[in-house]
Amino acid sequence: MIEEITLQGEDQKNLAYIVETSLRVQQRSHFFSWVQGPLQTLIPHEILICALRHTPDSDMYTERFSATRYFRDEHFQTVCKPLDGLLAHMVARWDVSGQPCMLPIAEAQPGISSCESQWADQLHTLELRNVAAHGVRAADGGVKAFFSFSRVSVPLGIQIAHSLRILVPCIFTTFSRMLAEERHTGNALCNPAINMVKPLRPREIEILVWIREGKSNNEIAQILALSPHTVKNHIQKIMNKLNVRTRGQAVTRAISLGIIRHNQR
Repeated sequence: MIEEITLQGEDQKNLAYIVETSLRVQQRSHFFSWVQGPLQTLIPHEILICALRHTPDSDMYTERFSATRYFRDEHFQTVCKPLDGLLAHMVARWDVSGQPCMLPIAEAQPGISSCESQWADQLHTLELRNVAAHGVRAADGGVKAFFSFSRVSVPLGIQIAHSLRILVPCIFTTFSRMLAEERHTGNALCNPAINMVKPLRPREIEILVWIREGKSNNEIAQILALSPHTVKNHIQKIMNKLNVRTRGQAVTRAISLGIIRHNQR
C-alpha cells in the first residue's frame, strides 16, 4: 500500500511557483533556467535527462540539462544506449510498474520501483551518483516520455517519489512546448525584441557565467575539464548567436535577455 502524503506549507508555495514559472518557458535557455531555478525547490539535482517518443514506433529522443562539468558526452551516450543503457532499463521497469524508479534505495518502499543492484556500481562510473525518475504514458498506454534526475541532494524515498508524480506531467508539458516552439520558429526566440538571437545550449550558458566571473579561456577550460580550443570554439558560437563581437558584449547581452543573471553561479 502506497503511503499517502501531501505537500505542506512552503512546499505548496514552491509547487505553485514551479507551475506558474513554467508558463514562461518558450526556449531552451528558459527551460534550463527553470530546471536550475524553481524546479530545484522540490527536486534538488544537478543532472536532468529528458526522453521523449514522438510517435509510438519511434526511438526515444533524448537530451540532457546538466549543471555539473563531470557528466560528459561519453557518460550521456552510455546512459542512453538504446538496448542496454541505464535509461532503457529504467524505462522498461517504469513501463511495467508505473511507479517512480530510484537507485540506490536502502530498502523496498511502497510506490517506488528500485532498479537492479547491478546498476549501482555504475552510478559513480557514469558520474550520476543516484537516480530518481518517472514517466508519462501516451493515450495508447505506451511510454510517451521519461525524465531522470541525478545527483539528487536529498534522500531518495517517498517524498521525492511524491514530487515526481506531481511535477513530471508539468515537466513533460514544458519540455514539449519548448521543442514545439523551436520547430515553429526555427530556433528563433518568441520575444520580438530578441528574435534575432539563437538559443544557447546549457554548456554555452555555463561558459558565459564563467566569462562574467572574469575567467580566461584557460581557466574556464580547467574548471570544465575541456581543452582551451574547445572553450574558444564555444565562445565563438556564443558571440555569433548573440550577434556581438566581444566577450564583454556577450555577457551584457545575455544578462539583458535574461539568459544569465548578475549573481548566477
